[in-house]
Amino acid sequence: MPVRNVEIKQTTLAAHKQLSFESLLAAWLLGDGWEVLIPAIDHGKKTDLVVADDNRYYRIQVKSIQSANESTTVENKWQGDLPPTSHTS
Repeated sequence: MPVRNVEIKQTTLAAHKQLSFESLLAAWLLGDGWEVLIPAIDHGKKTDLVVADDNRYYRIQVKSIQSANESTTVENKWQGDLPPTSHTS
């Protein structure tokens, strides 16, 4: 098992953890048969992954929280923040 020999700043570690959640979601979606596209950069774009099923594309923003139990309710603070999208059939 490799051993990390340098100290990582907390902000950098937080970014690594967030990326690991995005990678885990991508793996789950790939395993379910979705096409998964990863933007080169998502800073300020609110898109961590794009998934496609035939000719429909969906933008996904991954968020995470730390909780002591599974009954935590998360308030939707994104409502109305994203522009309306159109789907081609």
